[in-house]
Amino acid sequence: MTAHKNTLILGGARSGKSRFALEMAQDLARSAGARPGMIATAQAFDSEMEERIARHKAERGPEWLNAEESLDIAAALASFPADCGAVVVDCLTLWLSNIMHHDRDVEAETAALVAALEQAQMPILLVSNEVGLG
Repeated sequence: MTAHKNTLILGGARSGKSRFALEMAQDLARSAGARPGMIATAQAFDSEMEERIARHKAERGPEWLNAEESLDIAAALASFPADCGAVVVDCLTLWLSNIMHHDRDVEAETAALVAALEQAQMPILLVSNEVGLG
């Protein structure tokens, strides 16, 4: 499977976009003889979300390199080893919501993310909701 350095995956809520991104990252990592990575931007504010996060980690399995980062995706990307096969960022919608909730500068945070994407050595798969799609 081939992918551009950065790929944006859009879809409605619960449309399968995350699963698609995870499968694509696994395939890319396998073809490179490397491990896939995941940056999760969700925050566990309640027990239901804690359970959901734990379930998703378990579904990915131990071969995945994981980072939970709700605000500084740029730093999280930089923390992955250069030989990581591909990294999924799930999801940009929650990340943007987190940025706004914490009164951070959206333009500055976006610029930092874009710079990190340009510097990344591995393919990055960015997942985001297509707001209004359902």
